[in-house]
Amino acid sequence: MDSLIGSWVDQQEGDRFHLSPLLSDYAAKTLSNEYKETIQNAIAVSLTKGRSLDVSDMNAALLAAWSGQNTAVIAKICMAIFGAEHDELEIIAPHMSMFTLFRTDTSAYPSEPAISQMFRAAQLILLNQESDRGQQFSDALKCFEREALEVEDSSIRTSMSMLAYSKILLQTSKAGLGIGFLELISKLNKILENKDNTLPSEMVEHLAIPGSEGVEAIAFMFLNQSNRISKIRDLLAVFDYLDRSPPALREKLLRAFHHDDFEIDMLVNSAWLREHDADTIDASNHVPIFARLEEYATSWGQAELAICCRKLQAIILDEYGSDKDGALALLDEGLQRYGSTNSELVRAKAKVLYRSDDHKGSLELSKTLIEGDATLSEVEKAFLGRDAGISAENERDFEAARRYYLYGSAAAEKSDLPDMAVMGVGLLADAAIASWHAGDRKTCLQDFVAVLTKMQSFEPDKSQRAARCYAIAIHAIIWLYHDATGKKFFLDGGVEAKIFPGCVSNPDPSNHVTSWPRLPIDMAWYMLAKAENNALLSVGITENLDNFLPNGPLVEGQMLLISAKMYNAFTRLDRTLFVEALGDQIAYYAYAQARGADSINNVAQFNYSRIPIASKEQQISLSDVAEQFVLLYSANCIFKDMADEVTLFVQEVFRSSKFTVRPELLNRLQCDGSSEDFYMQTAKNVFLESRVLTGEAQGTPAQVFELSFKVIQIAEASGNTELFSGTLLPWLRQRWTFCWDRQRFLLSDPSLHGEAISTAFEREGISTKTKVVRVLSSILPTLGLGNQNELREILEKLLRP
Repeated sequence: MDSLIGSWVDQQEGDRFHLSPLLSDYAAKTLSNEYKETIQNAIAVSLTKGRSLDVSDMNAALLAAWSGQNTAVIAKICMAIFGAEHDELEIIAPHMSMFTLFRTDTSAYPSEPAISQMFRAAQLILLNQESDRGQQFSDALKCFEREALEVEDSSIRTSMSMLAYSKILLQTSKAGLGIGFLELISKLNKILENKDNTLPSEMVEHLAIPGSEGVEAIAFMFLNQSNRISKIRDLLAVFDYLDRSPPALREKLLRAFHHDDFEIDMLVNSAWLREHDADTIDASNHVPIFARLEEYATSWGQAELAICCRKLQAIILDEYGSDKDGALALLDEGLQRYGSTNSELVRAKAKVLYRSDDHKGSLELSKTLIEGDATLSEVEKAFLGRDAGISAENERDFEAARRYYLYGSAAAEKSDLPDMAVMGVGLLADAAIASWHAGDRKTCLQDFVAVLTKMQSFEPDKSQRAARCYAIAIHAIIWLYHDATGKKFFLDGGVEAKIFPGCVSNPDPSNHVTSWPRLPIDMAWYMLAKAENNALLSVGITENLDNFLPNGPLVEGQMLLISAKMYNAFTRLDRTLFVEALGDQIAYYAYAQARGADSINNVAQFNYSRIPIASKEQQISLSDVAEQFVLLYSANCIFKDMADEVTLFVQEVFRSSKFTVRPELLNRLQCDGSSEDFYMQTAKNVFLESRVLTGEAQGTPAQVFELSFKVIQIAEASGNTELFSGTLLPWLRQRWTFCWDRQRFLLSDPSLHGEAISTAFEREGISTKTKVVRVLSSILPTLGLGNQNELREILEKLLRP
């Protein structure tokens, strides 16, 4: 070989060589036929000598075996095809052109009819996996049956026919087998009856399926193929075939549909669903077809199948023919024929009413089914619970809606289908939202803990339904934390964000939902904690947040949660929570200053880390911010008539090491003294008003104005204007009423300004902040202050955008 390389043989790589073009056809011209066969035989054996066959070599191996008349290799390749799984056949079929392109107008292997039949069987199996080979498959099937007659051994002939028909009927045909499978069923059934005893007894025994409960293999093949029908009109051929079949065969073929793993609906649902997906359902054509199918089923004593056909008639009339009344008439007639409590038809009637927004009527029927524990599949129960929950929400019966959503969720969980498991989680979220609407916000948040826990196992990248459920569940949580504060929020384009009954469990929401930015599950937990704080509740979400986060703390989540914790602390006057939130606030400001605003506000990438506690140096530089929040909390204690809370609060602040507040400011909150700057003056105002609450002093109108004026400025500077306007205004009204009634003598020209002050207090249609500023502006002239113009200008600035 070494001497040949170069002139006559080109070594390409490894053990592969390329002959010189000068040697082209040299062997064909010089070698004898016997020697050629020997070489081809050796090639065929070499390419198939391993325990597994390389599909890339099969065409060459088959051609060599054919040329070398090596029937053992041909048989080995065919047997490999017979033994291949369905998914393997899908992969290899496009590469086996020696089989799929082989002519059907001549015998495959005339000298060996058994080999010829085996080859045609493999050809059929491969052609059945190619979508553009329908006519070739039909021609190959005729050829197979023609060449099978040439096999003298009836046992071999019958066994191979049985193998070919069984393999094809168990496949999912891409060649468009359609209703042609019925002919194969007839042929296979004749073989399996084995009346001429040509089928070996051990092979007949091998066809028994363990755990099939008396269902024969041919029944599962019939089920498999009938479930592939894509046209409703083709169901007529199937039913006509069953009607013409002997009752024993018909019963045998339908037995698989009554097996625990299947339902009789499968015989007709496949064609209906495929036509639905293709948008080709036509009520005028298809309702009469299902009516005829119902007659067939009734004549066979197949009541469940007849009821299914009746139900589909109503669905098509209602959903595709827009004939609600006709659909209801069909169902009422069906209830008379099959029983007034038939769950399938009652459910169908409830659906028709639901689609027409007759939620009251639909709910009554759904309630009957649910409370009567109707015999329905778990999938049907899940959808029944969803429809009933939506109807109950529309009827404003939120407690019932919650029960029905949970009923549907439990059923979906039991179905063992991945998509239904996702729907079950969605139904649990819908139940939570129903609780929120019912006023039970605590239960809602607890349910959402379970929802997010279950969603952690979702794979949105692999499941469209999981991606949609995930996106809408997070949207619902965002809606919750806004609704908790009474605020609306808006989507891009200025559209107000809303949630609708059953939105999270919707199995087919708009496709644009999946284009929403996908937030990490950890961010969803922070959002739920924000909802907990905004709802002024403590159900353990914020407290145990670190335990809920599967991937650890998020900087963006911590940023989101700070304002909610502060809102909760301010509103409930929770001094411990406030001190914690203020420490987080100062830490965040220090973190932002150190890294720059751009890096913090970059939402394209989430940062997994915990914001560190501010250093002492950073705390000192941010002490003004800390003092603002401390003063707001203290003032809120006054506004809420809780003077004693100020002392306890000051003690809590003294113990904190996460932020810095001047000791003299904390002292001023508890006793009178010098007040050389704005914040010290505000602290003194808080102390003076605390003495009014305890009855030690009566205060003055100027004192009331000064505290209100300073608090509204600090609130504006810290971004808490609306919150503090809401607590300041009632206190201001109460204190000013006292001043007007008991201390009017301290006012300047009160009669000139009384009406303006009253008008400012009673004015409607403006924000609370605006009302507070207008009231203070109307009070200002009565105080006789020398810097009125300066103060008025400050108040006017507060009203500017």
